[in-house]
Order: sequence, then structure tokens, then C-alpha cells
Amino acid sequence: YKVFRKRLLNEYNWISISKIGTGGFDTISGEVVNVVLLTMKKEFKENYLISYINASEQSSISKKSEKLIIFVH
Repeated sequence: YKVFRKRLLNEYNWISISKIGTGGFDTISGEVVNVVLLTMKKEFKENYLISYINASEQSSISKKSEKLIIFVH
């Protein structure tokens, strides 16, 4: 994955990282999957600022969704 990681860092701007955490999908049960939502744009600009939100502390899928919607707007 080293080449892939370098490509992601050198060829894309990372727009936002959203930590959704466990319980992010109603189709996946349990505490197995720790979800992160990453949005990128295929262009590279130096010193690009990344937005970050942590929705993992929300207790339900609907509360996580609400926090992400507020973040986007």
C-alpha cells in the first residue's frame, strides 16, 4: 500500500475527514467496523486545509447523520 498512500498524498487534496466510528451503518451490527468518511478531489494544491469532524461520540445513526449534515452546511 506504500505506493497507493503516496499517490493519495501527492496527487489529491483531502477535503474532509469525518470520523463516524462504530455503529455507522444499520446493516453492520456490533462494534466491529470503525468507519471514517474521506472526501478527496483529484488535484493537488500546497497547504490545503482539511476539515475534520468527529461524529463517533453520537449514540445513534440518526444523530451521527444530523451532525454530518450540520457540518456540510
